[in-house]
Order: sequence, then C-alpha cells, then structure tokens
Amino acid sequence: MKNSVNVYWSRVSVVKDRDLLTIKPTFLLQELKKGFSNSTEFLRYLSCPAASSYLKNTLCVKSEKDISFSFSPETLFNYQNKVFKDIFFIRSFEDKWIDLKEEYIFFSDESLEVSLLPANFNNNSLVSNSIYCSGQMNIGKWYRPFNPSYILKKDSFSIKRNDVLYYIKFHTDKKINLIHYEFTPKLSDYTNAAVSLKDYLPKKSFKFIYNLFLSKNYNQRILKEIKNNLTGY
Repeated sequence: MKNSVNVYWSRVSVVKDRDLLTIKPTFLLQELKKGFSNSTEFLRYLSCPAASSYLKNTLCVKSEKDISFSFSPETLFNYQNKVFKDIFFIRSFEDKWIDLKEEYIFFSDESLEVSLLPANFNNNSLVSNSIYCSGQMNIGKWYRPFNPSYILKKDSFSIKRNDVLYYIKFHTDKKINLIHYEFTPKLSDYTNAAVSLKDYLPKKSFKFIYNLFLSKNYNQRILKEIKNNLTGY
C-alpha cells in the first residue's frame, strides 16, 4: 500500500500574461510553525496529535495579486462594463456575495476527499470580514475548479499578494505529493462537461455523478492528459 498520494494542481482562469504570478499552495502546518517560531505555547499546541493530525494535510491558497473591492454604484458600473470580470464574479449585490476568479483545480490518481475551509489562522480584511462558503468533493472522481466564494460582512476589502484566501484539507493520512501541470484546452473540455452536467441533470447526488464520471473513464483520460503536460514546477 502506497504511503503517499499524487495530487496534480493547476490554474483554470489564469490569463497567460499572469502565469508567472501563480503562487504554489503551501502547507498550513509548516507555515504556522514558521510564523509562530517564537511562541513556545503555540508550538506546543501544534505538536499536539489532535492539532498536527488535523492540520498536516491542509493547504493554504494565496492571492496572486493586490485586490481592492467595494460595493458601490461605481462597482456595478465597472462590473457591467467588464472592468472587474476577470477578477470577480458577483453572485448577488444584495447579499454582497462574490467569487474570486483565482480558480485552482486539483486531481488525484486515487480516490481522495477534500474540503474547502475558511482561513481561520490567517488575518486579512477579506477572511476576517466575510463568510467563506465551504464545500467538499472527491478529486479522484470529479474534475472541476475551486471557486473561492465569500459573503462579505462589510462593503469593502483589500488584500495583498500572498494573503491567504482559503484552505484545502485532504482527508488522508498519506503524504501529499503536489505536482503542477499546464491546464490545456482538452482539460478545459473535461471540466466544462463536469460543471455543465447540473444544467442537464439537476439535483443529482455525488454518488450518481461519480459513477457517471468513472463509467466514462474520465479519471484515466484526464490523468493521461495531465501527465502529458507536467511542468516540473
């Protein structure tokens, strides 16, 4: 039995001239140990099995750029005129609900459940003043991007490059091997098929869509395309 699992990662909506800005996700436990290296009490907490086992396979996803945003008539005007549309998707002006277009996509060579979680160990004006919309899926049985989605508690926020946006927790005790690949048009077709399925077959369970995905051999077809486009990054 393998004691590690390969997790392949890339970006979906990255504009080519921003490709060099992409920040590789980092492991939360290592970041916390570094950030609190002078705190004996916090390091004691991190060494506790309850904490270390929970945090060890959790990634930090970071912003690639500085972003400032405010809900206002000007925002609506700029959004309608596509000034912001490569940065945000606004789900609801009334609820102050937005998605950031920092879409990472992960795939595993085996069944692997992952959760998207709020960045509760980090402090910036986005994570501290919003509700992060969490979720969970199996990245060995489904292929779609992660869209960080927030309901804002205030009208505005401002974040910097390298600010943590959210966490990704892998539900396994195995070591995670992060492997980068280039997201190709062919892979885009696969994820578009996955995302659009709900338009044709709404309200289906994960069990149903996972079985459909595997019955079409999507897992092996996607993995083959990924392995043909590894970057070594």
